[in-house]
Amino acid sequence: MFIVIMNLKLKIVMADNINVNRFTGKMSFVSAIEPAWHRKGIILPGRFTAEEAILHANMGYTVALAPLYAKFSDDKTLPADQRGTKLDDSFATYRTDTREVFGVVGSRYRIVQNTAAFSFFDSIVGEGKAIFETAGVLGKGETIFLTAKLPKSIVLPGDDIVEQYLLFTMGHDGLTPVSAMFTPTRVVCANTLAIALSNGKSKVVIKHTRSAMDKIKEAGKLMGLVNKTSETTSEILNAMSKVRINDDQLTEYIKLVFLTKEERIRLAETGNHKLAEIPTRTIGVMYDVADFALTGVGQDALSTKGTLFGAYSGVTGWLFNRKEYKNDDARMKSLILNGTDYDLNSKAFNIAESLINEWR
Repeated sequence: MFIVIMNLKLKIVMADNINVNRFTGKMSFVSAIEPAWHRKGIILPGRFTAEEAILHANMGYTVALAPLYAKFSDDKTLPADQRGTKLDDSFATYRTDTREVFGVVGSRYRIVQNTAAFSFFDSIVGEGKAIFETAGVLGKGETIFLTAKLPKSIVLPGDDIVEQYLLFTMGHDGLTPVSAMFTPTRVVCANTLAIALSNGKSKVVIKHTRSAMDKIKEAGKLMGLVNKTSETTSEILNAMSKVRINDDQLTEYIKLVFLTKEERIRLAETGNHKLAEIPTRTIGVMYDVADFALTGVGQDALSTKGTLFGAYSGVTGWLFNRKEYKNDDARMKSLILNGTDYDLNSKAFNIAESLINEWR
């Protein structure tokens, strides 16, 4: 799955992985904007609640644990304990309506039902702070997702719009935790910006343990900080867009993002990336990022052309629009789910923010 903004609409772009109930034939996807690429699923007018999402996206199924057995032999003449034995610390997670198995977990694993996990998100919508746009189930039902757009947008010089979204995901496979993240996205070029919440984190991750539900309630409080974060984010991005930089400063910024301090020192001393022991591939990436910053989609806007924000957007734009990935799953994991490129996005933002006063 890969989430991408395009023309003010949030689309789910993925392999045909949206769940279809094998007994009812119903697809587990609902949208308030438009159908997924396969033109299937339920389209609801305007905003909808988590309760409506659960109903129309067929997400109301329950998940349970089943004991696991080790089978030694099919020989029925043997005593039962010699044919197999129950595993004390291993269970299978499965959905009770279709009996499809999701994964294997230990005794400390605690199931968080879909309805319970959505409860804190729904409280935000109830206060009018977010508008649900898409919700659905992937695979056999092992993963659920929900996206909501905040009513306020960030407006940069030249009417450059940054929409603000919340993305919620949860897995029942024993591998995927409950997570909620703040994802501001620059509409003109579909760049999702890795910007921190007020507490320094842009993502809440909750493991399926005994305290999971308590932590989910706390996550609801955390997401309530989004409005404050929105104001701070708007101030920072607008400040970046007002800092004029030249080509040499763009080059320096890219070095700060992609090279370590030691690599920058060696490069300054030798003037040659090979002597400085910097991979040719890294240098190629830096040239490509610089090219995107100068010529990429959305980079000729008033907010970006020759500005510090343009340098930062050059990195995010390259990541989301030009860098190649093995497949959409690899793309999502790296860019969205705190992967390598998510960290790079965050680093690029932090460095740009630190240069505002220095380069102003």
